[in-house]
Amino acid sequence: MNSRYKKLIGWSLLVGVIAPFVMPESAKAAQISRSLDIPGLRGALAPNEGYLSFRHFSPIFNGEERTGWTDIRHPVLDGTVNTTLGYDWSDFRVNVRSTIVVDKNGVSAAPNARRDFDFANQIYAQIGISVIQAESVTTRYGNVDYPLNTGAEDDAVKSASRSANPRTVNNYYVRNYTNAGLRGLTSPPTRFPGMNGIGIADGAANDTFAHELGHFLLDQPGVFTFNNPGDDIHSPNANDLMASGSTRNLPSNNQKGQGNTAPRDPGLRPIGNLGSVSHFDAPVQLRGMGNNIEQIEALHRSPFVQRADNGFTSGDRADFDWVEDNINLELTTTTGDNHRGTDFMIWEIGNIAPSAHTGHNHGNWGELALGRYNGNGFNVVDIVSQVARYADMDVDNAGRWSPRESALDYLLDFSTDGTSWKAGKPIAVFRDGWTFASKVDDWVARWQSPFDNAKFVRIAAAPLGGNHDGNAQIDAIIAGRVEVPEPLTILGSATALGFGVTFKRRLNKKFKNNEV
Repeated sequence: MNSRYKKLIGWSLLVGVIAPFVMPESAKAAQISRSLDIPGLRGALAPNEGYLSFRHFSPIFNGEERTGWTDIRHPVLDGTVNTTLGYDWSDFRVNVRSTIVVDKNGVSAAPNARRDFDFANQIYAQIGISVIQAESVTTRYGNVDYPLNTGAEDDAVKSASRSANPRTVNNYYVRNYTNAGLRGLTSPPTRFPGMNGIGIADGAANDTFAHELGHFLLDQPGVFTFNNPGDDIHSPNANDLMASGSTRNLPSNNQKGQGNTAPRDPGLRPIGNLGSVSHFDAPVQLRGMGNNIEQIEALHRSPFVQRADNGFTSGDRADFDWVEDNINLELTTTTGDNHRGTDFMIWEIGNIAPSAHTGHNHGNWGELALGRYNGNGFNVVDIVSQVARYADMDVDNAGRWSPRESALDYLLDFSTDGTSWKAGKPIAVFRDGWTFASKVDDWVARWQSPFDNAKFVRIAAAPLGGNHDGNAQIDAIIAGRVEVPEPLTILGSATALGFGVTFKRRLNKKFKNNEV
């Protein structure tokens, strides 16, 4: 620790004990069997199919914890794109300006920004926050040389090359510090106006940037600290992202889908055999006060976390702008939940609104061109859900991260009046979704209503436990009326249900564990 106690030094997700989320009996449904999988694209639900309207604001129907979209651009915004799976971006976000520092002798830092923002998003997505490198510059300083001291030179670096936006976090990539083992150095925003920011050395660990960002966000008026005698700025739990680098267990270089060593969900257990480090599990408190608060809530209270609720337009069309039910956010935070309380997301027959996609880049994925559903009732729906690269930690029965389970991580009920609900029945899963252009909307599931004339659909994330991480992203719901065959003849009656017989082979579109 710097003797001036001006910096938060990191050498390198919020939850206490989460109570079980108890779903109403009507909403319980078995895991969707792989025997329902059908290769190819979905077929139309007869000529009268159309979108249901996502119910956003209402005294009765609340809605999602957050909204977001899937973008082809990597959140580091360095030109990296993925036009197959993309990257999930949240409407709760932290914008970062990164400066690569060149000293007076022309010596430059050599950061691994893509790794830093990969890990930061993988960790913070579990609490609903995206971390975006909104600005990136290289700046030469005539008044410092490497290695930087942690006092005057660090101040000089952080006093310059700053974002004009006061809600942007200033991050400085430096080659090294006079303390040779120092990986990161944070100047807290409440104590260093005009020269606050994060410093990341070339020798940083995989999660150093995410750790230092945590210090920055937790520093608010009053300052959130940990009950950790002798070091109240660091968590006492070694698996917590905010533990000191001398004790913190670090994630490996392998990320989700690559060796299953991803940071785990922000509960007190890993999902399957995915990684078990870089989570938030130690409560924090305002310095000098005894009232504990969850890390998730404290992080969401930071003025640097910018938030928007786009539920008026997201969730209405298959266009990669989604709405999310997130049990962790429901149970551990009020600030990070668009609609406080444990609730469902609800769709109904009504007008739909197109998204402007402002600031989004969906590449050539397009939209499924349908209008609103105009019938008086429906008996079948197709659920267009999302496979989220960062947010989803759902696994298969062997404990490996699974894009299929990440897409089918929800429970669904139908209603004729918005009051009485009964569970739907999955009758088919279209492996290739509705378009070959993207894998994000694969595994579109078709559900049969217990009512012949349903008017409402509600969705909740599959409860925490077993295969699922407690959050689900839904792009749109398509409704229709069809003649539903008996269960034993479903696969033989594909035409009656509009099942796609588009068994076109797609080259280079196979999901492999190492794709993400």
